Amino acid sequence: MQCSKLLRFVPGKRAVFSGLWGKKNIAAKFFFKPFRYKKHVNKEIKGNYLLKHAGIPTSKILYSEFCKELKTHILLFEFIENSTTLEKIFESDKNPKSNNLQATRKRYLIFLVRLIAKIHQKGLIHNDLHPDNFLLKKETIYALDGASIRQVSATIPLKKEASLKNLAVIFSQINFVDSSLLYDLATAYAEERKYNRADQTARRLEIFIQKSHESRTAKYLKKIHRRSTQIVCKKSFSSFVLCQRKYYTSDMESFLQNPDMAFHNPGTSLLKAGNTATVVRYKIDGKQLVVKRYNMKNRFHALRLSFKKTRADISWRSAHLLLKNRINTPEPVALKEIRFGPLRNRSFFIYGYIKGKNARQFFLDAEAEEAKILAESIINLFYKLKSLKISHGDMKATNIIIQDDKPFFIDLDSMRWHKRALRFSHAWKKDMKRFMKNWENIPEVAGLFKRLQE
Repeated sequence: MQCSKLLRFVPGKRAVFSGLWGKKNIAAKFFFKPFRYKKHVNKEIKGNYLLKHAGIPTSKILYSEFCKELKTHILLFEFIENSTTLEKIFESDKNPKSNNLQATRKRYLIFLVRLIAKIHQKGLIHNDLHPDNFLLKKETIYALDGASIRQVSATIPLKKEASLKNLAVIFSQINFVDSSLLYDLATAYAEERKYNRADQTARRLEIFIQKSHESRTAKYLKKIHRRSTQIVCKKSFSSFVLCQRKYYTSDMESFLQNPDMAFHNPGTSLLKAGNTATVVRYKIDGKQLVVKRYNMKNRFHALRLSFKKTRADISWRSAHLLLKNRINTPEPVALKEIRFGPLRNRSFFIYGYIKGKNARQFFLDAEAEEAKILAESIINLFYKLKSLKISHGDMKATNIIIQDDKPFFIDLDSMRWHKRALRFSHAWKKDMKRFMKNWENIPEVAGLFKRLQE
């Protein structure tokens, strides 16, 4: 067997590779968590059997053995050639409003909904529903991850409430640009399950989608603060470091030991110098990054903030929150907090550098049609933030950077994701008031955003 590409890595638990077994293309899963791998392997094999027995297309298991030399259990799966994950299909087009993409998304989503309905009809439930766990080959969708398949009943279909809650999990991860699409998908599911009143199914599903989204978001925001496939986490008495694994090279590790070096290097470009924050552009591993240092003004200021979340942490969290919801912001790369046990002091936030004009400068320079198109794009983003109950907290025009005609939000250390509607409503009005203040002396630009005041 030859492993050629790492597909997934869960530290301390398992790794998934693509490769060759003889001349056959395979996906290889290695389970190496001591005392726990047997349970996971058995769940994988049983779930694979349940899917096949229910007539659901899935990858065939070719080999299952414990390897003494590697001290790991190996499962080899048939590789579904010429296939693509649904995640890649849904993310493939850069214009989510294009008619072609909408038609493609709708078609494949209906395929997916009918497949999930068949899983539920057989008394099964998939406990890890996300687009990456489904492969599309021609007109067939394959369900993956047998370990997440559970049999609720061998003879009775899954009950309606449990079915819709499970279906809502995958819908909560998909950006519905057209709200009527949800009704069409609910109708397809209801037809497959032979439910009456598709409109009731759609309304119930919408409630479960909202709850699922909130639950998944809270879980995700915890995940980005610990060691995982995506994140490197280093914690000691004197510091706390988080870094995206793909950026964690020896140079990055060295830099994070002393990020102050960025502020004393002759090659550094100063972007902002303030009492509470200093921002520079700095190159690491040949990549242009931005390093933002949150300063302490005096001892009283340091003491007051030592028990709170650092602004670097808020920025790290907010950037991930926006990107998870497909809202543009520079990529979060790393954060470092200087600590004394549980007490926090200075902090650093490192993120990708983007080159462009701020929104104020863009609208001052833009032609009328160009300004109208961008204004519509910004309005749509604001409405999306509103639907997600996210407030920015400092909505100056200079905190929106335009790159390749796309708006990017920056300066996220006051951003909040609200649970309570009343608090969000107050924060939203404050954001809109601050945003419109940018254009109080430029009526032609203010007019483009008048919908935000309705």
